[in-house]
Amino acid sequence: MLVGDHSLKLSNSDLTVSNLKASFSFPSATSSLYVLTFWAKTTVAKSTTVKPTLQIQDDLKTIRTVDLEVDWKRYEIGPFIVGKTPSSTVTFAGAPNTTFIDQVSVERLQDVVYT
Repeated sequence: MLVGDHSLKLSNSDLTVSNLKASFSFPSATSSLYVLTFWAKTTVAKSTTVKPTLQIQDDLKTIRTVDLEVDWKRYEIGPFIVGKTPSSTVTFAGAPNTTFIDQVSVERLQDVVYT
């Protein structure tokens, strides 16, 4: 992360809101595998009673939930199969108040061989 650079900031002046979200669409191919990578941090520190998390959804279906930290951390989600449309939507949902997301990338995997 670069100091002075710009990140997506999820926040709300109402401190009782804890389900902030942001979505973006990307072109997709039916039954293809994808990997989502991004950097994120929150201003809500993890404690015994508070565990800030972020849900990653594809077309409103939860792919994975990640625990957020107060320092920048890189996350890699996948591989996952997207919906059956030429365009899919990734949603970051359930963010605690004031969460930052940066360097979001969705890559299609090619020639994956499992052994």
